[in-house]
Amino acid sequence: MEGAAGVTAVVVCSDGARWLPRLLRALRAQDRRPDAVVAVDAGSTDATLELLAAARQEGLVTHVVELGRRTGFGAAVAEGVRAAPASGWYWLLHDDCAPAPDALGRLLGTGEADPGVALVGPRLVGGPDGRRLLELGTSTTLGGRRSTGVEPGEVDQGQHEGVRDVLALSTAALLVRASAWERLGGLEPLLPLFRDDLDLGWRARRAGWRALCDARTSAWHAEAARHGLRPHPSPGGAPLVAERRAALLALLLDCGALALPQVLVRAVVGAVGRALGLLLAAAPGSAARELLAVAAVLVRPDRVVRGRWRRRRTARVPSRELRPLLARRTGVVRLVRDAAAAAVAPAERGEERGLAAEVRGTGLLVAVLAVVALWPLRDLLGGALAGGPVGRVPGSLGALRGLLVDGWHPVGLGWAGVSAAAEPLVPLCLAALAAGGSPVLGAGLLVALGVPLAGLTASLALRGVLERRAVRLWAAGAYALLPAATGATAGGRSLSALVVVALPVLLRLAGAAAQPGRRRSWHAAWGAALLLGVLAAAAPQLWTALAPAGVLLALLALAQRTRAGAAAALRVALVLVLPLALELPLLRAALDEPRAALAVADGGTGRSAPWELLLLHPGGPGMAPVLLAAPLVLGALAALLVEGRRAAAVRTAWLLALSGWAAALTAAGAHSAGRGPWTGPALAVAGAGVLLAAATGAEAAVVRLRARAFGWRHPATALVAALALPVPLVVALLWVGALPVAGTSRSPLRAAEPSLPAYVLADLATPDRPRVLVLAGTGTRLRWAVERGGGSPLGGDPSREPAAARRAAAAAVQAVASGQGGGAARGLAALGVRYVVLRAPVDEALRRTLDGVPGLTRSGRQEPDGVWEVASGRTGGLSARLRVTDARGADLAAVPARPVGAVARLAAGGAGRLLVLAEPAGPGWHAALDGRPLAAASDPVARWAQAFALPASGGRLVLRHSAPAVRPEQELRLAGAALLLLLALPLPWPRRRSAS
Repeated sequence: MEGAAGVTAVVVCSDGARWLPRLLRALRAQDRRPDAVVAVDAGSTDATLELLAAARQEGLVTHVVELGRRTGFGAAVAEGVRAAPASGWYWLLHDDCAPAPDALGRLLGTGEADPGVALVGPRLVGGPDGRRLLELGTSTTLGGRRSTGVEPGEVDQGQHEGVRDVLALSTAALLVRASAWERLGGLEPLLPLFRDDLDLGWRARRAGWRALCDARTSAWHAEAARHGLRPHPSPGGAPLVAERRAALLALLLDCGALALPQVLVRAVVGAVGRALGLLLAAAPGSAARELLAVAAVLVRPDRVVRGRWRRRRTARVPSRELRPLLARRTGVVRLVRDAAAAAVAPAERGEERGLAAEVRGTGLLVAVLAVVALWPLRDLLGGALAGGPVGRVPGSLGALRGLLVDGWHPVGLGWAGVSAAAEPLVPLCLAALAAGGSPVLGAGLLVALGVPLAGLTASLALRGVLERRAVRLWAAGAYALLPAATGATAGGRSLSALVVVALPVLLRLAGAAAQPGRRRSWHAAWGAALLLGVLAAAAPQLWTALAPAGVLLALLALAQRTRAGAAAALRVALVLVLPLALELPLLRAALDEPRAALAVADGGTGRSAPWELLLLHPGGPGMAPVLLAAPLVLGALAALLVEGRRAAAVRTAWLLALSGWAAALTAAGAHSAGRGPWTGPALAVAGAGVLLAAATGAEAAVVRLRARAFGWRHPATALVAALALPVPLVVALLWVGALPVAGTSRSPLRAAEPSLPAYVLADLATPDRPRVLVLAGTGTRLRWAVERGGGSPLGGDPSREPAAARRAAAAAVQAVASGQGGGAARGLAALGVRYVVLRAPVDEALRRTLDGVPGLTRSGRQEPDGVWEVASGRTGGLSARLRVTDARGADLAAVPARPVGAVARLAAGGAGRLLVLAEPAGPGWHAALDGRPLAAASDPVARWAQAFALPASGGRLVLRHSAPAVRPEQELRLAGAALLLLLALPLPWPRRRSAS
């Protein structure tokens, strides 16, 4: 072997004194020693330089190059090569590796045997005794998962002897042909530590060279950088972030052009999956680092473009020919496994403590709650839900958008402008986006999964607040089964369910914002204000329930008379004020009618007595017996006896509970006979305070009673615990019907069915755009609504319908219900009503009355609902949205229309004709015939309706509503300022240095 090509070993050191002696011994023991050994030190502060000086004095090391502390591995190797004498091969060595005595001889022999070989490396082993296999070459999936060719923990028993082609090899003990090194330009400078070996092998393969793993020899490797064993940070940052970033960057630099989109998608999905796993394990720091690692690459696409352009000079082999060398794709199961592994893997800064147990406990809790919540709805799954507010969700995201921003709302009789009732649709839009753009699916998922999601958010929010895992899981389960949560699910209240789910996160953020001197408290204030702004749109009652507690906390912070206290008070004020500025229509409605501040968008009416509200019972379906909450309140009362550091937490929890109770009692007392708005959101706040106080008291009692001799406190505490601990279990058994009293027996939810007969729905979609008058109840207590085929959607605002149109509709309904003559049918036709539907259970007296009304004829089946059609002709008019009439109001023809405007061709006719639109008149309507504007007129029959005077000539008609839903300028300015302030809160503002 003495006549073989020269070899220069390049040893890179970085605070490696604990491993370097083993490497130096391995170099002395080589059967074929390197011709030169160049040691490159990257700013070591331990005894590394002393060891290298001794080896140089001995003659083992020929050159020593000293570089800066943050120098990457590739840059260090490049400096070592420059200082090395001319050689045919470079042997790259880490300071934490130790090749076997025959390593260089075997690797050199393998490389010299084939001129097409550029890279040769041994099998890598690890462990104290070197018996654990680490690598047999490296590869990667398109998802960035590194493949080493061995199973995790596999023992080296000589089972992989031989030489094999691989995509790449580790740079620990890697032999590189000097000509290939020069042509490839060395290691990639964008990869200072991790995945530089993969990139080098990939480029060599694309250039036409081979990379071989000679498993007949080995090298021991400590993998110090990957395991974070270096005493100072690596040049790529924290190992977790650096390796994730390097994996994605190497793929983007080297993969084929057709694989780039797949790599990007898999990288983002994988990062989100791992981040969710870490969030489930309550390790937000590691979750953020996972996302930051991907973001650090995606925000600099210019580096990828330049790097791929450089590779074009050496690429000779198509990317598709390297596919067999890539690791197998990562399927969905592997992605889930990786996310779970990330959740329980050791994280930085001690976050790994108890994560595995936390994941198991939280996962079991959520699974049990999911079974409990879905069991009563098992017959309804697989389709849309009906009954309750969830059945009135608009069917598309476009319909939601229209209710929010359009100038004219084709709902009921129709109305123009912006309504406070549309504000609750903002959180529903977010739920629809999360459900793939379907509001119906988003609302249904909130209803069906509200209970388990509430348990999940409560468990995550309580981590760090409650120390004992068992107490934390009990509190989370009890919160998820509060009457407010079960009532939201059983009653079909999707927006209320969203409030209950998000409330624990909101309280955790608000609590962090209220603490003086807490790190990232301004970020917490930003999150709390943004979340409260979204939730207050769905339930203004939530803001009312949190405001008293927030004001008192701000005053207490100000009472400290410190700069930190004043800052905390300011943050609390921002949390309370900014949502009001973002929801100005709700604020204006509350100023006009104070009861609006106590409303819930989908809550309906509550009927609970004050003492029931004090026991957290808002009323409605899905409620456990009222007295079942008494042990929870008793436990919270007992917690007031707590002393020491937990006493402040108990008092804060009680402040929250009292604030929620005050809002609930005020809402119930604001209406007569206790029939106020549903108080679920306010009682969710009160219940969260009660449970937090009870759980904090339980933790304190365990510690305090263990330190005391047996006394009366022990049996008293045991009695309270015996009463309170089974409450969640009893509620769950009641919910699924395992106990005699079924908690959801009165739920209005049912499988969604067509709200109207199919032939009626088909007729409503014709160009005539007719409508339906829906009647319910009896003749003495008759309820009515004008529908356009989609039911009465959530977000509709009957109060915005013009009074004249409401009076005309009420008169027509009264005429029909009283059995009057042909004028009743004509009044319905003027409203555009073609069908009258009497909802089941049908009042027989009212059915007989409708049968006797001239101009109404029975239509289709009469079960379960009764259906009548409004006849056109002598007793009635044309039931169409847009009609042409003569000067006396007699109908001449129906005109095809759109949901809001119309574009149609009109025939010529006599003078004095009118174009009548069955919509309330307003300044936003404009019509033109062949480009000539039409003057507004008054219809002699429906004086409330929009009408235009028509000339005798015909032409192309264009009808539109041009008044957009624009808020007042002052509102826009204030909301814009609030939004800018809200966006500025999380920015990294410079901190003021203390005088010291």
